[in-house]
Amino acid sequence: MAQENKNKKAARFRFDFITIILIALVIVLVALMAYYSVSKTGVTSIGLLKLTYNPNATFSLNGGAYIAYVYKVSNSSSASIYLEKEPILLNPILQINISSSSAVFVNPSMGNYASMEIKLISASSSAVDVSVSSVSPSLSIPVSSSDIQVLQHVYVSHAAVNSTSTKPSSNSSIAKNTSSTSTTTTTIAKSSANTTKEGIMAIAENYSLFKTLQDYASAYSNLSRCTPALYNSTYLLYTGSYPSGASTYYNASAMSPYNLTYSIRYVNSTTYSLVFNTISDSSLTTGTAALIYVDLPGNAVSGYKLEGAYTGLTPSALASTYTNYTKIGGYCSVLV
Repeated sequence: MAQENKNKKAARFRFDFITIILIALVIVLVALMAYYSVSKTGVTSIGLLKLTYNPNATFSLNGGAYIAYVYKVSNSSSASIYLEKEPILLNPILQINISSSSAVFVNPSMGNYASMEIKLISASSSAVDVSVSSVSPSLSIPVSSSDIQVLQHVYVSHAAVNSTSTKPSSNSSIAKNTSSTSTTTTTIAKSSANTTKEGIMAIAENYSLFKTLQDYASAYSNLSRCTPALYNSTYLLYTGSYPSGASTYYNASAMSPYNLTYSIRYVNSTTYSLVFNTISDSSLTTGTAALIYVDLPGNAVSGYKLEGAYTGLTPSALASTYTNYTKIGGYCSVLV
């Protein structure tokens, strides 16, 4: 009799255990069906996010981790935000223009079809409220490319060295440079000027230091788009700590050139020099920074000189530093 009762209890336990497992499976199945039905509609809202100018709003969506913060507020119905997908060094920073009139469709992984929808709910001078929703890529909704700009990990192109740019901050003044160079300017007849310049540039453009300075000119021209918020975020994610002391945005931007131009000068009957000048908010890094001497009859570069902003550096050190800029990426890489 005792054995029979044990058998009945064991059978009842197995029945109860199997029943619990089946109920759990049904619950999981119902949840999956509910998730699938929501995903098919393309909307899985995570609710409201309040964004400020500091990179302190984090959220996760579709298995990804993100940081979002304000770039600027135009008015109560229009603003721009930054969106960063982690890890930051492997993904771009997106500047997204949002308004209350329409949603912006985004793919932080840079695909053609949206995986995220962002709507502006409200905006003030210090913060904006947005809603972020998941969008099923199967819907094939194109990203709102006209409202999105990539700010990081797009290597700068070889723009013309004598292109102009604006300084990052409009609040500081330019310190005047009082230094001079030993080269003198001469007038060349217009009929031969173009031929002379073409010959000089043909020689210089094959010289590695000239190519490096082209890279620096492009990097400096991007500094006008580096904001304190973007600088702080880039610095934090690159170094693991917030900037302080001499590493703050305002200290770094005061010393770093935001413009690099060049001019061709006559030295003697066979030699010309390409004189590169930087502009910054400091007299230490404003003025002549590099000279490349070109022997026109000899069809070669005869020498170089680095001073001013590049004092103490070598061409290889300049090239190595620029490589580090590209590893950091973005408009603030030079400052960081």
